Amino acid sequence: MGGNHTFNAAPNCGSSTTIHRREPGSAVTIMGYGGICSSTANLARNSIDTFHVYNLTESINFMAGAGGTCGTLATPNNPPVIGALTNYTIPFNTPFMLTASATDGDGNPLTYSWEQNDPGASQSNYPGTTDDADIGLIFRPGFRSYLPTASGSRSFPSLTYILNNSNEAPITYSGTSATGTICAGTCITGEDLPSAARTMNFRVTVRDGLGGISDAGTVLTVVNTTTPFKVTTQNTASTWTGNTNQTVTWDVSGTTGGGIDTANVKISLSTDGGQTFPTTVLASTANDGSESINVPNLPTTTARIKVEAVGNIFFDINDVNFTIVAGGGTPTPTNTPTATPTNTPTATPTNTPTATPTSTPTATPTPVSPPSASAVAANVTTAGGTAHIITTTYTDNTGINVSTLNGADHNITGPNFFGATATFVSVDVNTNGTPRVATYSLLPPGGSWDAVDNGTYVINMQPNQVLDIDGNPVPSGPIGSFTVNIAGPTPTPTNTPTATPTATPTSTPTATPTVTPTATPSATPTPVTSRVVRVEPVIGSPSGTVVVPVSIDSLGNEAGMGLSISFNTAVLTFQSVALGGGAPPNSTLTPNTNELAQGRVGVLFDSLSPIAVSPPARQVFLFTFAVSPNAPIGPTPITFGDSPILRSVSDSFGNTLADVSYANGAVTIAVAGPAGFEGDIAPRPNGDNNINVTDVVQLRRFVTSLDTITPGELQRADVAPRATFGDGNLTAGDVVQVRRYAASLDPLTPASGPVARPSLPDAVSSLIDDVYAYFFGRELRVGTAKIDGAQIVVPIELTSFGDEMATSFTLEYDSSRLSNPQIVLGDAATEGSVLTVNTNEAGRVAVLVDGTEPVSASSASRRIVLITFDVAAEDNGVSEIRFTDTMAPRSVSGGNGDSLSTRYVNGSVRLTD
Repeated sequence: MGGNHTFNAAPNCGSSTTIHRREPGSAVTIMGYGGICSSTANLARNSIDTFHVYNLTESINFMAGAGGTCGTLATPNNPPVIGALTNYTIPFNTPFMLTASATDGDGNPLTYSWEQNDPGASQSNYPGTTDDADIGLIFRPGFRSYLPTASGSRSFPSLTYILNNSNEAPITYSGTSATGTICAGTCITGEDLPSAARTMNFRVTVRDGLGGISDAGTVLTVVNTTTPFKVTTQNTASTWTGNTNQTVTWDVSGTTGGGIDTANVKISLSTDGGQTFPTTVLASTANDGSESINVPNLPTTTARIKVEAVGNIFFDINDVNFTIVAGGGTPTPTNTPTATPTNTPTATPTNTPTATPTSTPTATPTPVSPPSASAVAANVTTAGGTAHIITTTYTDNTGINVSTLNGADHNITGPNFFGATATFVSVDVNTNGTPRVATYSLLPPGGSWDAVDNGTYVINMQPNQVLDIDGNPVPSGPIGSFTVNIAGPTPTPTNTPTATPTATPTSTPTATPTVTPTATPSATPTPVTSRVVRVEPVIGSPSGTVVVPVSIDSLGNEAGMGLSISFNTAVLTFQSVALGGGAPPNSTLTPNTNELAQGRVGVLFDSLSPIAVSPPARQVFLFTFAVSPNAPIGPTPITFGDSPILRSVSDSFGNTLADVSYANGAVTIAVAGPAGFEGDIAPRPNGDNNINVTDVVQLRRFVTSLDTITPGELQRADVAPRATFGDGNLTAGDVVQVRRYAASLDPLTPASGPVARPSLPDAVSSLIDDVYAYFFGRELRVGTAKIDGAQIVVPIELTSFGDEMATSFTLEYDSSRLSNPQIVLGDAATEGSVLTVNTNEAGRVAVLVDGTEPVSASSASRRIVLITFDVAAEDNGVSEIRFTDTMAPRSVSGGNGDSLSTRYVNGSVRLTD
């Protein structure tokens, strides 16, 4: 079903790939290795009878792709519908509780399971020591999974560790843990609060018991607040008297600002040792660290005090049970009215009450109608598209507070467990009022739309996000939807598989390389029925540059094209125009810049050869603009016109093709996040909110260790896979993805993802990849060397599928026998490939080859690079050359920056003829 092992442990578990390591230690769900790793890795004696949400997603994707012939249920069953979730910012080392609620159209009883869903940056046993070296292992999973329960809430860590261990779960346990888990010998607990600033992803899976499942996600941003938010009173045995005033104190720990921004807290009382908190002492009071309360007159020896954030999820409970004894009747002044002598009735103006007609309640029309929201987004019928625009209209009877609009407003849910927030782009009028129309941008699943994504996507309003000027929030819940209905399977894998039949002895498995093998050919016949020239949507930033592609849905006979575009000169300044990769070979480009002052530029190309048939859409022109420093946030239109060059498309014989339509587009101006944009690394150290060839060159230097990257640069440099904003490693895939950003093939994206590198690069030569490559043929090997006098030429050879766009690796050799390495591209490298090498360390050489076209498919090994060494005099033995990850990690990347499973084969060279 396409599911991978989810353990993150090292000893006795075997190797695992970063993206799959979703559980601490040995893992404990079905795809974990519960009980069979080691005493420093096992979470329990046995696994629990449930799949981790990550495996569920893998299986659903598998069934939508290679497993599409799986059977379906004859009896329809509606999956649960989960209410909208909210993202939060919380203090470090502080307990928190996640809650979800769902409904089921069939009335089935539901169960819930909350799980952390972060990949382990490096394979380790964490959590395994106090605070688990969070600084170095920021992206390892810290919380284990439990069986689903009927409650939609889960506290982190488990309540028993909050009540009995001052929030810090013990590192290990033996026998039976405090949560009822059984261990044979010693096991790790697997529940650890984050002790460093980081981002954590959690997902809730809701099951109806009949095979219907849904899931939704929330993102927690953890802030290092120096000290945790913590109750500081009643942490030793003590006694309070009911109906007396006592002071509750807590460490605010910077939670009123710093992005957490929690102004108020709630104070509650438990009389059963913290199991429940049914008594609200104060529903809301200032988060200032101290509050005088009136102690409820509830005698108990097991009292606990809880202080929790209002509008957030973090809280703390005092450390020990304390006693409340019955108090006197002082605060029962309600019976003092009996002191009001009943003989005063002579003042019978008891009818004056009629003067106070219950008209006062009529002042309660303060049920001011809350603001409302409705969202629209275009349905998707064409593959591709990397930024999907959502337009939301907010209306109110007073006015919308535009300062409350941000990237946490919407959560979009859809098929295959999809759940994501939409990036806030702009609002039509940047002052308070009504109505207000806001624009958001959604990154599709996997980075672009394809047939696997087909289904209905619901746009959900998050609770307490957008407010009117009176502080009333837009109610949470669905506010719109759109559908994805792309015919046929994803055309991305192209004909790769067909090139592989003879790659290795077993040619039948050719179907496995990228799930849609045989379906790919169906992408070629009659792919488009109408000829459309369009401005592709892109994202830019103030003071940056942006490349705007103009593409065509081609019918295959277009050999010339002229057009003009218009733009806003206050926002964009034209710099240059170039032919795109979809223009025919040997095309001639003629620009006309005579009307730049009016915001117009014309361009013409002509060729003896026609444009290749679509799909995909063929990029014909690339316009480069500088973005004004004062550019307003939001879309600025790019429109077609007929001046200074008339619009026209012609064939190879000079005939004008009349059936052409033109689709205008826009550059959406967005501001980079706090860390900048993904891929923006030059100039060092902070970039310039612009991605171009300088960033590509700098990343090549990082990948080959010519320059040492700093922690502050890694988050922006580590860009692949794009769907997860990187994986903690810098490989050939990152170079490919930065090239895509520089060419505006993908829209700029605020930096996110890993901020620390794993202790060792995550080698692609894992056991899984080796087995895959053994059967299916992709292999990088040290080839047969050739002696040439006092030198030896060693080829590095690739057995290719035809989708390999880049590769990186380190070779280690005996520097006492081989020296002075000279490296050149081999015949397998495509035209335009760039070679980056690092020969600064004796006995090692780092190599990166990245090109603009994929390597041709070949069942035989072809030379990707040639390395010439000087051979030590009189040496006639055999010397080993082997692949490692020490300078440039082993990786082979496809055209989208995706990692391709590859086997790496070391070799030995004989130093004589």
